[in-house]
Amino acid sequence: MTSTTGSAASTFSDDDQNNGKIKPVETPTCQQKLKKMVVRTVVSFIMMGASLYFINVYQHFAWLLIVVALQCFVFRELVTLRYKESREKDIPLFRTLQWMWFIGAMFWSYSSAWLKAPMNFFPFLNSLKQNIRNSKYLTDEWAVFDLFYFVMYSIIIVVTVMSFRIGPKNKDKTITKEMINLRFSYQLKQLSWTILTVGFVVLQLKCMVYTAHAGLIWCIFPGSMIMMNDTAAYFCGMSFGKKFIKYNFFPYLSPKKTWEGFIGGGICTLLYSFYAVNYWGSIPLARCSFIEINKAQQEGGVGLASLAPLGQCKNDYLFEPDDQLIFGASRMQCIALGLGLFASTVAPFGGFAASATKRAFNIKDFDSLIPGHGGFTDRMDCQFIMGMATWIAYTSFVQMGEFDVPVGRLIHAANNLNVEDQQVLLEAVQQMISGGAK
Repeated sequence: MTSTTGSAASTFSDDDQNNGKIKPVETPTCQQKLKKMVVRTVVSFIMMGASLYFINVYQHFAWLLIVVALQCFVFRELVTLRYKESREKDIPLFRTLQWMWFIGAMFWSYSSAWLKAPMNFFPFLNSLKQNIRNSKYLTDEWAVFDLFYFVMYSIIIVVTVMSFRIGPKNKDKTITKEMINLRFSYQLKQLSWTILTVGFVVLQLKCMVYTAHAGLIWCIFPGSMIMMNDTAAYFCGMSFGKKFIKYNFFPYLSPKKTWEGFIGGGICTLLYSFYAVNYWGSIPLARCSFIEINKAQQEGGVGLASLAPLGQCKNDYLFEPDDQLIFGASRMQCIALGLGLFASTVAPFGGFAASATKRAFNIKDFDSLIPGHGGFTDRMDCQFIMGMATWIAYTSFVQMGEFDVPVGRLIHAANNLNVEDQQVLLEAVQQMISGGAK
């Protein structure tokens, strides 16, 4: 989400561009700002309420569906920026190829992620694993999926190259080598923009599969930090902008943003991160991992209520106060504070990159599908990097990612260890079998 420390980003008129000058369009009136603020606030609460209800009912599956839907909307908005129907009509499968690249990347990202962090959404995976492990012709399920999406990638490459055209042939005009080169150059630029968009939209959110598997708090709570920073920065910028610091924050990218909004939004985000994480931790659906929730539900009875008291889930120790930390805070509060600092200082640069993109294409909003907002890209531009930061924080300060690794790969990796490491591994396995290790 773009951290809006002032009013919406300004756009530039065609006359200013033609004269070689860049001047902001007329500033919205207070009434227009108030109307937009009200619409934006109401729509935001409706979207948040609907999303939380969906997650409460369908749990992890709902969260991943929301993420996939948002990726589709953002990809659509970004590739549309460079779409010129008058030129693209001469390129066969132009739109189709864009979505082929996107679907191929999504399959590569989520198929391997679901294999490594299984959530039982697709029962056929279990039968697939069993059949492959019993086969003498295949290695394991990871390799089969690698092979499948490599074939898909190869098909996309071939179809993409075959779609290159020099344009419509005009009998009255000779097509020169320079014209052909320019045409191919244009198509390659479009392809580069598509692949860049795929990398931005798809690859960064692959981490959210693993963090969702570890607990929804690692996905939803960091996202709420971005929302807090966005909202607080907007109101602080509107209330105190240019009253204490006269210097512009980003005069070329975001002329309306102010230091007061940036700093005020950061302070509010840090306070929210430190104190609100305990509330999120009191919700079993957010705090506990997918495996723990699934086990509690399969056992019947009280279900999630059995996980409510701290100590029922593996990582509940993170929420216990630690006298060795500042103010007797818990480890989770310190991690949340670090993520809040990231959400206030680094994540907003995703929004600044989005502002630069809008200026490059001379648009005010990416789309108008969400009333009062500048499109899904404006709502997600900071969330992508925030998802990666949360995964890094989890694997660095909590525990390594829990993956369902094929037994064959474990045995193969063990064979490559030296004798000392194999002995350590043997003792660890023996301890697991005896129930000493968890």
